[in-house]
Amino acid sequence: FCNATSLDASVDATGCAEMTWASGPSSLQWRRAATRAARAVLKEKPSLMVSFSGLEYSTDLRGVKKHPVDLPRESVVYEAHEYSWSRYSRWAESALRGQIEGHAEAGTDDEAKALCDSLGGACAGWTCERGLEGCTVRSDGLLLEGSGQEVTQRKELEGCDPWPRYEDKLDTWWGYLLRENIAPVFLSEFGFSHSFESDPSESCWLRRLSTYIQEGGPLAEEGGLDWAYWQFGGVQEGGTSRVAGETESFGVLNRCWTAPASAAQMGALQSLMKPAGKGRPKGEGASNAGKPKSSRTLLADRPWKPETLFQ
Repeated sequence: FCNATSLDASVDATGCAEMTWASGPSSLQWRRAATRAARAVLKEKPSLMVSFSGLEYSTDLRGVKKHPVDLPRESVVYEAHEYSWSRYSRWAESALRGQIEGHAEAGTDDEAKALCDSLGGACAGWTCERGLEGCTVRSDGLLLEGSGQEVTQRKELEGCDPWPRYEDKLDTWWGYLLRENIAPVFLSEFGFSHSFESDPSESCWLRRLSTYIQEGGPLAEEGGLDWAYWQFGGVQEGGTSRVAGETESFGVLNRCWTAPASAAQMGALQSLMKPAGKGRPKGEGASNAGKPKSSRTLLADRPWKPETLFQ
């Protein structure tokens, strides 16, 4: 939380108070707050399932391994988000060492990220001296204990990483909940641009994610992961990096909701609607030929028509 003076008197108006899963001040523990809300919901209607997002824009559920929510297992589902830019992990009160020659000047968090992305493998992440300011890129990925105010973003993926490394990253952050049969996970948000085919990094990421959703992921033997896409409509609603009324470059439909905005994007989503199939071989690009159909093939094997989309 930035500008969180009402929660922590030691944090001034330019600083940040870091939310955690289950450590530190109780007022900043997401698990505690979400569990209280869930209990209130279940008290009114015990038959409901309650969904819990993780930290870092719902990408990080690592804390659940040691500290799951204290609710009946049948009432809980966790949700995760995944995007092509979900390549960094956030560490409060930690620092990276090794300044990069020629790039010692401090900047904002956004400036450091852009620079680190441009430096490729030479950059292991960046450390901000306070909140989102005073940020410098670093060359060494080893985390060191900071003085108490640093915030570090460590690079976990480069952009088009080998499949085992991508798989390990998702397994570590949330996929382990499925592989170890701890709890269900719903991939409740992912998306990609209409121009993904012309972007090598984005198209590579989509291939990796598609494999994890289907034949190479933790539910490969059970039809694949359940997922939801962002976003369906073709007009931006506002928010981070979005301007209300502008054309949505990630949207499935065009601005008038009369047809897909991108045939390539629609085709990629249709391929994800095909069930992984029991016994389907692992590996990217594995064939779905001869596998049984299921209700999850909603649009997968049919030409697109408006009436089929809204059944």
